[in-house]
Amino acid sequence: MPEDDLFPIELLRLRAQESILAEFGGRRPSIAEVARIPDAQLMKLSGFGPSTIRQVRSITRSGIATSSEIAGLTNAELLSVHGGLTHELTCLRDEFHQRELELRARLRAARHELRVRGLAPK
Repeated sequence: MPEDDLFPIELLRLRAQESILAEFGGRRPSIAEVARIPDAQLMKLSGFGPSTIRQVRSITRSGIATSSEIAGLTNAELLSVHGGLTHELTCLRDEFHQRELELRARLRAARHELRVRGLAPK
C-alpha cells in the first residue's frame, strides 16, 4: 500500500477516528502522515491506547492486509464470515444472559437464606 494512500480510519474505533480527523483539521490524512505522528502524541488523543497504537502502527508499516486477517477474502467469503461471527455473537449473548439469570437466582436464594439466619447484609 503506497504511503500517499489515505489512512483507513474506518478500521479504528469511532473515538479514535474522530481524534485522527481532528488532528488533521477535519481531513483524512495519508498513511505517511499518520506514520509520522509519535506514539506519545497518539497516546494523548481520545480513543487511543496501547492496542489502538499497535493497530495504527501495523497499518502504517504493512498496510491493511496485516491489520486484518479477513482483508484477502472474496465478497462471498467475507459475507459468510460476517454471518458466522454475527451468529456466534448472538449465541454468546444468549449464553451470557442465561448464565446471568442463573446467578441472579442463586444470589436471591443466598440472600433469602442469610435473612432466615439473621445474617442479612446491610
